[in-house]
Amino acid sequence: MASWSIASSYACGFFGRCHAFLPAFPVTELPYLSEKGLTALLDDGLYGILDAPLDHRALSVKQREAAAVIQSGEVLVLGDPAATLDRLVYPVHCLDFEIFKPALPLYPGTHAHQSLPFQWSDHVACEDGDLEHRELLFEGDGDPRPHFLASLLAGVDGEGSVVVYSSYESPQLEALAGDFPQYREPIAALQGRLFDLEKEVVKQHVRRSDFHAFTSIKHVMPALVGDLSYDGLAIHNGDAAMMLYEAVAAGRVTAAERQRILDDLRECCGADTMALVKLLGRLRELAE
Repeated sequence: MASWSIASSYACGFFGRCHAFLPAFPVTELPYLSEKGLTALLDDGLYGILDAPLDHRALSVKQREAAAVIQSGEVLVLGDPAATLDRLVYPVHCLDFEIFKPALPLYPGTHAHQSLPFQWSDHVACEDGDLEHRELLFEGDGDPRPHFLASLLAGVDGEGSVVVYSSYESPQLEALAGDFPQYREPIAALQGRLFDLEKEVVKQHVRRSDFHAFTSIKHVMPALVGDLSYDGLAIHNGDAAMMLYEAVAAGRVTAAERQRILDDLRECCGADTMALVKLLGRLRELAE
């Protein structure tokens, strides 16, 4: 039986060497930079954002804004993030869940590459500062979705906002409502409580050079929350989680490997929701 590595998937050991010639902030990181704009910058000998004049003819308003943030090295807060964050209702649920997509269907009624949720984590922040962690990782045989869905709806109860990062969770819930129509009403109620921290706050109100033009939590969290990172985790991303859980579900691992993978999956998903808690607190500080 093959031994399964817990290392991050799709990592290239030569990435740093192949990109070593680039400056710290290459002009290719400017948002929505067209080929024409890139050519104009390169023709003027401008390869790094730190060297690009803010009034350069190739830069749009948004690109000038991004370049100004990078050149200043400071956090830029736009608009009124406090008003946006004030929409949150306690207790605030910081939620994340994982899916896998088996190439060959493993369960009756499913199809190839179908998204099958198998794990969720919820850090619940109360107004008095208390923090509670709830979680579910399906370890049984068969389709994980019924148990996942019933436990999620019970765990993320009917009170408070549900903070997520990106629009990932809502379409997954919509798909579950289609497959399990008996849960359509509580799923719709849960969708109505979702608050996308990336879309509503980070993209609208916060700019920082360390984001490197990205707003994914893996870029934003280390830049804004310095005491929490993914470096010590055996599983670093959803792709690795997906691949490893599929190996468990298909029975392609030893008993010892299975337990190690499940433990690592719990740690990774819990770290994602703790990151949301920390990031939410930091965004509140910036909004003051």
